[in-house]
Amino acid sequence: MSALNEIKRLEAKKQKLLAKAKTECLKKVEIVLRELRELGFEYELVEVPSTQTKVTKKVEPAKKKRTAKKRRSGIGEKVRRSIAGQPAGMTRKDINAALNSESQTDKRAISNALSALKRNNAVTLEGGIYKAV
Repeated sequence: MSALNEIKRLEAKKQKLLAKAKTECLKKVEIVLRELRELGFEYELVEVPSTQTKVTKKVEPAKKKRTAKKRRSGIGEKVRRSIAGQPAGMTRKDINAALNSESQTDKRAISNALSALKRNNAVTLEGGIYKAV
């Protein structure tokens, strides 16, 4: 038998052994995943392709279902108090200045808080002026 044929035969044997080992490992992983689910943990087996020809498996926690978050009064309450402290009302620019918001993230949080306060009838908007109710 030539060296090339021997290499091909050994490679085929290697692939069969790897497939068998993979099947055995996957069975073990499925047992462990079932036990974790019984304990209330949600995990799933996710195949992550590598840059090579091999494929590996990675156990990752399953994405949790979104649940209602507790309402945080942080920025919304600060915005409401700032507006309530000005009987004549405040513009968005005044509110941003009063709360020292300089970044886009801060301004977006204030904008979201103003929307929520309007939706909950805690403030009104007339002519660009926010007033406490």
